[in-house]
Amino acid sequence: MKRIRPFLIVFVLVAALAVIKLSFFTSNKPSAPVGPMKPPAAIVSVFVVTPAKLDQKIALSGTVLASEEAALITETSGRIVKIDFQEGATVSKGQLLVKINDQDLQASLKKMQQQCKLAKDRSDRQKHLLELGGVSQEDFDASQNAYTGLQADIEQIQATILKTEIRAPFNGVVGLRNVSEGSYINTSTVVASIQQIDPVKIDFNVPEKYAAKIHVGDDVEFNTAGSSLILAARISAIEPKVDPTMRTLKIRARCANPAGKILPGAFARIGLKLDKDSLGLMIPTEALIPDLKGQKVFLCKNGVASPQKVKTGIRTETRVQITEGLNPGDSVVVRGLMQVKPDALLKIVAN
Repeated sequence: MKRIRPFLIVFVLVAALAVIKLSFFTSNKPSAPVGPMKPPAAIVSVFVVTPAKLDQKIALSGTVLASEEAALITETSGRIVKIDFQEGATVSKGQLLVKINDQDLQASLKKMQQQCKLAKDRSDRQKHLLELGGVSQEDFDASQNAYTGLQADIEQIQATILKTEIRAPFNGVVGLRNVSEGSYINTSTVVASIQQIDPVKIDFNVPEKYAAKIHVGDDVEFNTAGSSLILAARISAIEPKVDPTMRTLKIRARCANPAGKILPGAFARIGLKLDKDSLGLMIPTEALIPDLKGQKVFLCKNGVASPQKVKTGIRTETRVQITEGLNPGDSVVVRGLMQVKPDALLKIVAN
């Protein structure tokens, strides 16, 4: 028993030294290199590019105008003796609206008519005597000239009398009058206005780059301020030149207004459709990323993000046309762009 104890002590010491030495070499042995950790794939949604029918609709602003409009102004000064219309009433072309005092002209007309009658009788007698040889040709010509001169004077007075009347130049609605019976007016006094509001005109300006795409007969949609009702109009005329200051083309459309609910002077919000039958590549607007030299998108190619520069065309409320940079079948990243970088791994969750 006494011999075994020293042997055990020696064995334990040798084993302890072996463990210490092994741990020393293990701690000083260089560790295997650890590679960089790859970032997780970005979760995105993509849009597959396919040719689609272009429905280009540009938003414009315009003004509603009366089909015909005029200020009622007299051609001669005088006192109003009669106003023969109601404010806001519909009148017919040629209807008498205002009459100015013409008593002096009427008296002059009666006098001239009487003189003309006597001159005609004298001319008829001179003609009869000329046939009998009782007067000379010169005497007959003088009587005939006197008669025709009085006729001309009568026509002049009648024309002056017509200037004392204000008649409706066309069918329309008379506005608020600015004068009363008995008031004295002159050629600068506006009695009232008259407007023809069925149909109405809508005038608006279009950027010159769209000039070749607009034609007479094209349909236009519009609505006025305070109303959500969409109305239809048709282009009736196009200004034959571009405004050199604004670089716009003036367009005029017409819209039926039988109920008179569209008022001239109103602001009009206009939607004009262009390129109705052409095809193009349209992508969601949120897929576009501003770039120093233009705009770009991220494509998903074999699960990896690839930046692609693009050029844009027409825009709608939610889509934009791509004219260069994309091909049908490309997968464009639409959502999750904040996590996407070039050559990043992508995980598609929805198309």
